[in-house]
Amino acid sequence: MPIQVRNIAVIAVAQPAAGAEISHTVPTGKVWRVLSLTALLTTSAGVANRESLANFGGNGQYPTGTTHVASQARVITWSRYNGVRGVGSVHLALNVPIGDAVVLGGSTITTSTAAIQVGDQYSNISLVVEELG
Repeated sequence: MPIQVRNIAVIAVAQPAAGAEISHTVPTGKVWRVLSLTALLTTSAGVANRESLANFGGNGQYPTGTTHVASQARVITWSRYNGVRGVGSVHLALNVPIGDAVVLGGSTITTSTAAIQVGDQYSNISLVVEELG
């Protein structure tokens, strides 16, 4: 039986300014299958319920399905290899299944956070992809 070698890469993603979303563009000529996107979302004291989702170059939007409340730090992982969702606002780590997210060069991987506040911060961002082309 032949052994298949996969080209897996951990991609450096710049930390956005406070109150801004994660945004990373796939280089022209590349094709990536997203294996996971992980980030720490730290919400400010501003009273608002946030809802985060990830968008992988137009290949669907993947909401966390959980409200992020004020003054909370939570690790969110959108991943091809898990199917466990956190439930309720008490979970400090969320795992969101994303299916087969193939992203073409020039497309952008982003987050979108409803009711994001000026002091909310995404950090410790890790993007793991399989390079297909």
